[in-house]
Amino acid sequence: MLTQQQKRDFAEQGFLHVSGVVPQVMIEAARRKVYHSIGNVGMGGENLENNRSGYFCAELMSDETITDMYNKTPVMQIAEDLMGEGNVQPVTRAKTYPRFPLPLGEEPAEPRGHIDGIGNGTNGQPKGQYSRGFTAFAVIYLQDVDGPYSGNFTV
Repeated sequence: MLTQQQKRDFAEQGFLHVSGVVPQVMIEAARRKVYHSIGNVGMGGENLENNRSGYFCAELMSDETITDMYNKTPVMQIAEDLMGEGNVQPVTRAKTYPRFPLPLGEEPAEPRGHIDGIGNGTNGQPKGQYSRGFTAFAVIYLQDVDGPYSGNFTV
C-alpha cells in the first residue's frame, strides 16, 4: 500500500502525511456528530478522580461514526503496513479534539510539546511514571488546516 519512500520517511521523521484516505462522506458524518455534540451536549467527560477535566464530545469516544474512520478505511491498513502484518488492532475508542479560534487580535503561543503516557502528577498518574497503551497515533482532520496553528496536532 505504501511506497518504500513513504516507509523511509516515516522511519526518519516519525510521521507520515497521507491525504484523501477517509472518504468525504465519513468525514461529513463525523463532523455533523461533533457539531451536534458541541451544540446540544456540551462539555462532559469529567473524571476528577484521575485529574481529568471536562472536554467536548466525550459521548462520541466509542461511536462507530468516529472509530470507523480508522477501522473501515485504508487508515488501518496504512498503520499495519508501517507496523507489520498482524501488529495492529481495530480501535474501540477515539477521542475527538474540537478546537476553537482565539479572540480577534490574540496570537497563539509557540507550540510546546509533551509525550503522551508520561505522568506529570496532574494527569492521573504520578510524575515520571510511564504508561502507554498505544504504538502510534492516526490523526484524521475533519476540517482543512489552512494556516499555521490552525490544527491540533503537531509533530
